[in-house]
Amino acid sequence: MVDREIIVNAGYVLRGKEFDVIERAHIVIRRDRIASIERGWASNSDYHFPKGIVLPGLVNAHIHAGDYSFQEAGLELSFEEIVGSPDSLKHRLLRTLPKQRIINGIKSVLEYSIRIGVLVLADFRENGLEGIQLGLEASKGLPVHYLVFARPSRGEEDPRKLVEHAHGIGLPTPLGFSKEYLRHIRENVHDKRIATHVGELAEYAEREFRLAVEVLDADFIVHGTHLKREHIEELAEKDKGIILCPRANSWFAVGIPPVDAVLKYNLKTGLGTDNAGWIKPDLWRELEYTWNILRLKHFRVDPKRLLSIVTYEAASLLGLEDYGVVGEDYEASFIVLDSESMGFQFSHNPLASIVKRGGGEHILAVFFKGNLVYSPRRLSVS
Repeated sequence: MVDREIIVNAGYVLRGKEFDVIERAHIVIRRDRIASIERGWASNSDYHFPKGIVLPGLVNAHIHAGDYSFQEAGLELSFEEIVGSPDSLKHRLLRTLPKQRIINGIKSVLEYSIRIGVLVLADFRENGLEGIQLGLEASKGLPVHYLVFARPSRGEEDPRKLVEHAHGIGLPTPLGFSKEYLRHIRENVHDKRIATHVGELAEYAEREFRLAVEVLDADFIVHGTHLKREHIEELAEKDKGIILCPRANSWFAVGIPPVDAVLKYNLKTGLGTDNAGWIKPDLWRELEYTWNILRLKHFRVDPKRLLSIVTYEAASLLGLEDYGVVGEDYEASFIVLDSESMGFQFSHNPLASIVKRGGGEHILAVFFKGNLVYSPRRLSVS
């Protein structure tokens, strides 16, 4: 944690939840918080980015990082054969590969994420307590919010024991567990998030939805690929959230999520890159792809909303209320993009340009809790 005042000058700052573009501004950081954002460059700045665009660090709200240790395995197989069942290729590999290889894979995903400006990852870890421990070992010492969502192995583990070491519970589907066990999770996990995959495959969508909402009472669901408009409306009425993974749904050929309905009914939303073994864990790609889907569906959306679902909106859904905004009293975790390499000076819509053209290749600096933790001149994250 920074124990002195730090001042960062930037060409542009996307301030607040409206992402107001402030030109030639400086940010004052005290300890790990943003103390103020002021117009004009400070003469006594610690960091000076005259071409820099400051925006919040991104949130990858759903990932399976352990898969990264066996990239592109089983390309000829179907969705269910690759990842869809306890006996699928993915789960066999997670059980049989050396633990250190899985740890190394997760660590590689986290280091890559930091380098591209993603500072929160919600990792749905398989294999109960052992899976949690592998993830925590991989994340040790890295400047990132690594949120482990624990998966009970066979509906036998005490959820209270799992969440002692995890951020929440993340089920692969509610169908694999008894109603009694689902209720047991809800009754015993009070201060942590509860989530489950729902509706990746059409034939299970209705039953999964009912169990998730009426029995498990999940805080949010993941995917919702085959949910109908009435399901989305019900989630909104019950103040539930949803994490969408459009690129994974497309690649696994299970469908296109109802992104337009989700945004129309104003669900609290996040984006995730899902299985790191088959989908590059690049949230910038996910962001642009989501807008492409909305365009195909002839749904108009303000780029502010798209930025919100990869920053403060997703963070709030995951329980991080003071993350994801470049504003006073928020955590000083933000990134600096290079406006020059993005051609920002030619943009008719600055926020749209960030959604469509932002990427890890434009990163000038990454700050986590007030500390500079990465820039292209530094060869490692710290």
